[in-house]
This record gives sequence, C-alpha cells and structure tokens, in this order.
Amino acid sequence: MKKTILILLLIASSAVVAQAQTIIPKIGLSVSSTNGELETPGFSNSISSCTGFTIGLGYNYPLGTVGRGIFSVQPELSFIQKGFNGKTSGEINIGEAIYQLVADQQYKINYLELPVLAKIEFGSAKTKFSFLAGPSIGYGLGGKLKGKYTLDDGYDTWKENIDGKIKFGKEPSNAEEDFDVVYFDNRLDVGLNLGAGVTLYNKIAIDVRYQLSFTNLSDDADSANRVLQFTVGVPLSLK
Repeated sequence: MKKTILILLLIASSAVVAQAQTIIPKIGLSVSSTNGELETPGFSNSISSCTGFTIGLGYNYPLGTVGRGIFSVQPELSFIQKGFNGKTSGEINIGEAIYQLVADQQYKINYLELPVLAKIEFGSAKTKFSFLAGPSIGYGLGGKLKGKYTLDDGYDTWKENIDGKIKFGKEPSNAEEDFDVVYFDNRLDVGLNLGAGVTLYNKIAIDVRYQLSFTNLSDDADSANRVLQFTVGVPLSLK
C-alpha cells in the first residue's frame, strides 16, 4: 500500500513537472496616470493618461493543481514606463498686460520593476486562460519632462517647448535655476498587480493587468501611479 501511494505521489509530481517551467520574454504597452490632481490656484487644471512601453522576462514555476487548474508562481523583471499628462490654463498678469496661458506637460518615468505573481491557469493545449495577482516593487531610474507653453495677449502668441528631466530626491536650493528639471521624492514604487491572460498553442501569451501603487511620487500630495499593461510574450519551455 505504501509503495502504491509513493508511486501515485511520484506520478502526480511528475505531472506537475510535465507542465514545464517556462521563461516568458515579453513586450507591450503601458497606459498610466496618477490618483492625484494638479493644484495651481486661479488656474484650470486637469490630468490625463499617457502611454509608454514595457519589456521584460518572466519565469513560471508550476506548484500543483487546484481543481482543473494549474497553480504556479511567476516572478518577473521588467522595464516599464509610467507617468501622466497635465494641463494648466488661465490668465496671468505681466506688467499691465493680461495673458492667456496654456501649459501642457508630460511626465514619463522609467522604472525597473520586480513583480512576484501567483497564477492559476485553466484550459487545453490550444487555449489556456489565466488569472494572476501579486505584489511588485519598482525602482525609479529617472525620466523625461516634455512641456508645451503658449502665451496669448489677444494680439500675439508666444510658444515655447521644453525637453527636461525627471529626477528623484529632495529638490536642491538652486532648483529654480533648473526650470526644466522636476524632482519627485520617492524612487521606490510598491504596488499590487491584478490581471488575466490567454495562452494560444503554448506559443503566444497575451496578458492584461492593472497595477495599483501604494507609494506617492511626492510626500506632500496624492500622486501614486495607476498603470494598465498590455503585453505579448513567448513561453519557452525549460524541459
């Protein structure tokens, strides 16, 4: 009897191994925004999402079966762009003249990110559906600030474009001299990922996930990242 149980356990474990550990190179699109608001007294302010890209590598390790599904853990290492677009408009006085100001800015931040996901997968060899969830931690590498500014006094229009930088850390005392540099307080970005996917013929993995960050970019305001990711990967068996 003990030998029979041992044989059954070995068969069960080999069935899990037969699912194969895989690495998953992937690439895709990120659509991101923030839970904060722009605050410029006397001006109209709005925030909208911006797009970026992501590229990375996942490692899927099956742990066992849950009902008819395969349960696995999937750590990943990814490069991902997050950020948001901001718009400010209103009237300003320069001397005795009144100008209409419109400022469009894009904040795009680059992160190196490590999610660790729990994944459950159902289906056949032709089509497998999956659900995943887990925490992630990102390390901010810096980023780019793009700005378009327009001044109009009703007679003439002045336009200026700025290509600046995004850095992390406390703003230095002479920061006013670097008007094309923006400083965010927190480099680390801790969040939760929820998603779903489909794998076709064990060759193409399509993944959609939403990331909710718990860390604000700035200490004095709500400014946590909100990211929607769309990726396509190629599962490669390690058997």
